[in-house]
Amino acid sequence: MEGQLTEMDVDQNAPSTPRELVLSPKELSELNKTMNSELEYLPFPDAEDRYMVAVVHRLLSLLSRTPKKELFHFFSDCRDVKNFMENLKDDELKELKEGILRCMKERDWRTLIMLPSLRTAPCPRPNYAADFLNDEISDARKYKLTKAYAKPFIGVSAQNFLEYLKNGEKTTGGRALYAKAVSVVQSSGTGKSRMLTEVGKKVFTLPICLRGEHEPGYPPPDLHVVKYFAAIPKGTDLSVSAQAKIACFLAAAHLCMLDYLQSAQSQHNFNGEELRKHWYEQMESNASGYRTKFYEDVGTRALVLKAKATVVTDHGTCPKRDSVPKNYSTSKSSRDCYEDIVKDSTKQLMDFLSSLCPPQDMAVTYFDEAHNLDILYWILLRLLHNQPQSANMWYTFMGTKSHITYYAPRPANMLSLRLKEEIAELSPPYIALGFDQQVIAKKRTQKVPEVVCMGDLRKIETLCQYGRPMWSAHLPEYDEGELVDIAGLKLTCAEPFNPKDQNHVFAVLSQRLCLDAVLAGAEAINLADRSVAQHMRLLAGFSARGEIFYTHSPSEPILALGSAKLLYDDPGNLGSALETLASTLCNGGLVEKGTFGELAARTLLLIARDFSPSPQARWKHLLQPLPLLDLLGNLFGGNNWKGLNEEEFDQAFGNAYVNFTHWLVTRDRMPEAPNPHLLANLWARGAALQCCFNQVSIDFLIPLYFGPVHDTDRFNPSHLSVVAGQVKFKNTGDKKAGFAIRPIGIPRDRHQPLPYLALHLELGNDSNYQSTKSKIRSVPFKHDVTYPALVCRLDAATPKKSQEEIDEIRQAMYSYNKYSVFIRGADPATYGILKTVDIEKAFATLLKTTTSLPSNEDDEIQHMLPLNRLASESGYTEWMMEYGGEKDDQDVFMEGP
Repeated sequence: MEGQLTEMDVDQNAPSTPRELVLSPKELSELNKTMNSELEYLPFPDAEDRYMVAVVHRLLSLLSRTPKKELFHFFSDCRDVKNFMENLKDDELKELKEGILRCMKERDWRTLIMLPSLRTAPCPRPNYAADFLNDEISDARKYKLTKAYAKPFIGVSAQNFLEYLKNGEKTTGGRALYAKAVSVVQSSGTGKSRMLTEVGKKVFTLPICLRGEHEPGYPPPDLHVVKYFAAIPKGTDLSVSAQAKIACFLAAAHLCMLDYLQSAQSQHNFNGEELRKHWYEQMESNASGYRTKFYEDVGTRALVLKAKATVVTDHGTCPKRDSVPKNYSTSKSSRDCYEDIVKDSTKQLMDFLSSLCPPQDMAVTYFDEAHNLDILYWILLRLLHNQPQSANMWYTFMGTKSHITYYAPRPANMLSLRLKEEIAELSPPYIALGFDQQVIAKKRTQKVPEVVCMGDLRKIETLCQYGRPMWSAHLPEYDEGELVDIAGLKLTCAEPFNPKDQNHVFAVLSQRLCLDAVLAGAEAINLADRSVAQHMRLLAGFSARGEIFYTHSPSEPILALGSAKLLYDDPGNLGSALETLASTLCNGGLVEKGTFGELAARTLLLIARDFSPSPQARWKHLLQPLPLLDLLGNLFGGNNWKGLNEEEFDQAFGNAYVNFTHWLVTRDRMPEAPNPHLLANLWARGAALQCCFNQVSIDFLIPLYFGPVHDTDRFNPSHLSVVAGQVKFKNTGDKKAGFAIRPIGIPRDRHQPLPYLALHLELGNDSNYQSTKSKIRSVPFKHDVTYPALVCRLDAATPKKSQEEIDEIRQAMYSYNKYSVFIRGADPATYGILKTVDIEKAFATLLKTTTSLPSNEDDEIQHMLPLNRLASESGYTEWMMEYGGEKDDQDVFMEGP
């Protein structure tokens, strides 16, 4: 037939022609299965070219793992695929696009495999970062994931979770608990599955993984269970047939668990704790196929129970939700089903556990990747509502891509969802998972201040200790570059970064600029929901009645580096991303804009920090401290910002460095009493600090280090000072604010305090300073008295001295070794960096687009929001280490005003 392509059987050793299939039938079958199963994870074809690029990249990645990989092009990322496709001839590009559409329709990918345009090029090393997220699990990847998952569990989230379950009805504010069921909702890599695995070391658990057979990720699926639930119709949550099949599964699982436990106990004469340990080891390791055999038995037993079931069905067999018969009662239907099928089996299991010595009076059945249940989740919840309160079996649901609004629906939507006839409430989702646990654990065992070298602070092992546990878990199997690639892919949910996609831009810029979503509006809520489910944002809490959920930008050096790589992979990405931030996210009311141009100021300083003459290594450049004078040179471009004071500034800051990759935002005012650990930990984390609204004197702090910063040089906290800044957005000049900037809460050596830099950014004022005839004015430090003399005068102050005299002494101390730069305007004439990186228009749009989280987060999640509040005895600061330097350098002036 004209135009039809035929498959050719060829000798495996014979040279191939461009139109040969070259894959064996088995290889083709496996490739078709993987491609078809992954289509749903590729970006939807709202932008045809982006979709085509993603499909081609995916296909070539899979082909690179076949024996014939050398016959096909291979590209390590989608940007290379895009360039490749743009260089195709018109007829080749047309043939490629038509082939993609045909393969999607026919679900057979041989047409593309046979295209000459995809053939014959050297095959570089596979992209292991993409493999981490996207590919069907290979043996090598399975080995890496298994090793990562088996790493020791650090932190107390498992114990906290058990306490949460034991509190029962307290979680709903005293209202009746709907069922002993709770969802665990948090973004990827926070350790949801690993926490439940750890729970199995404390109580009996029944782990169930519903991951699809070809879905990437770990733990691996329990295929017998996956197939059982896949066979249940998902047309309506009122299906009596689906309800009965789910009930039979629960009963079979608990009866089989009882049989297995009784058998093990009789064989080995285990006590309660020994039996739990035996069960845990067998189920978690799947030793000798124990877990696989167990769920095979469960499936068989469930079918037997279904055949014997005599569930009363006079309420109707499967009514449609929009036409429910008057005599139909979902409550009575689920109650009858539970009592006839499930109740006795659960009771028998729990009675057995309670009879052990010591008694095991709690058990947890948990479903991993529970989003694959779809509507069956609500049928299952309705069944569990009927479990007696005396039965202490809890059920937990979790999933990497689980949406908050599905597992925690807003009360206004409850009637239209599944719990229409019930007045009780679901337990709120559990969100307090591992974050900063590596460094917190290190601090808890710290007996003396840690002495480190500069090189230690920029090692991948150090960067990975901040944030979610997945980063440390994947060392050393993945190297520094691969982890940064993985971070970038995680931020975009494995899609090529699109700087015009609001989800991508919100995810990527949030990691560096600390963006917050607004708290109202359906579109903003959906943005926040997607950002947690797919783009690594953290879920931080719920309002009292669940009407609002709160999210937070995590402070994670690895994600910040992944974000930087995406922003600078293509020269146009940064400008386009800022345009999207301003025009779509800020103007659209989706993202908090901040006040007085703070977001714009953070953006300016971060981009000046990012700038490197070598764009290809932009993220690697961020691992090295940057001289402060270079940062300011980048910021102002060719402007002579030092004016006539070049010698003074060069002498003061010639050996001063900054080291930040992202911003943190605190909601507490800076304490007047100096915090000896703040700057050292900001430096180690690679963060700059945005101060809270209405903070006196300063709006931001950037740690500043004086001295050598080579790998072998010792990190000495006493060598830290600060860049303190204030941002104004007024049309008229503010002649007083800049002089009021002072290093609040910063320790200063009482003998000779280090210089600090005060930046005063007047973004809304375009006038020149009279003294310099330009928009930049620098003021060096000049003194006529020593700092020790000022300290002595303050120490000797008596109540007889007037407050005015004391304030004068303090002001002189604040101004000691203070160097100031006053800046007006917000265009490239002032900030040369805007022209250097070609973002003049995007920044101007952002500037023109010129609230709050929960009042007090629970103790368990405070560690997820580092420095959100500054109290020393709280989870917000628990990660902060005590760094030691030279003993003689520890004499600092610690008294507040």
